[in-house]
Amino acid sequence: MWRREAPHVLAALLRRYGDLGECEDAVQDAAEAAAARWPVDGVPDDPKAWLVRVASRRLIDRYRSDTARSRREERDHAMLAAGRAPAADEPPVPDTDDTLRLLFLCCHPALSRPSQVALSLRAVAGLGVEQIAAAYLVPARTMTQRLTRARAQLRQAGARFVMPSDGELPARVAAVLDVCHLVFTEGYTRTSGADLLDVELAEEAIRLTRQVHAALPDHDEVAGALASCC
Repeated sequence: MWRREAPHVLAALLRRYGDLGECEDAVQDAAEAAAARWPVDGVPDDPKAWLVRVASRRLIDRYRSDTARSRREERDHAMLAAGRAPAADEPPVPDTDDTLRLLFLCCHPALSRPSQVALSLRAVAGLGVEQIAAAYLVPARTMTQRLTRARAQLRQAGARFVMPSDGELPARVAAVLDVCHLVFTEGYTRTSGADLLDVELAEEAIRLTRQVHAALPDHDEVAGALASCC
């Protein structure tokens, strides 16, 4: 359930707040809250809405705390600091699937190709840092640092949670296809765990590749990638 819902929860927060790193932290806070409360209270009727609500509240609390600190430290800029805090109402849970938009955000040209792929595997596919680090043959701590730098670079580049224009799409396709391929491979032949297959992950890779093909129906490499995993 978490793998299925996490990208959509992250997308809902990005629509409202925009910063990938801060939104990812809030989603993780919501995951911890779910792990503590759902075994006691039961799984809610709408898990995605519950996660969005909790993550949004955690993010708002963080904004308010940062704003209050800024007011104390920089009283001359109190109005500017107050403007950072978003309205208290919660972001709506979108009916549309924003996974493709999230994927293209993570594959922003401000990042190197390895960083694009690694960030996508974490944010879109929900792979653990240890899994991603193993794929790159680096320690988990090193991969954590790389992901942190990638989020900071997106922030500095002013990357927005929107689909790239038709002219910008080709520059991101290669990294996007790398992500789809790696997710499918991890689903088809797992690198850890007792089972060889992770059917849900393989199906998610196929779904993502179909979405990329729908966005770029005349792109030969995209068509080939879809044929290879289907």
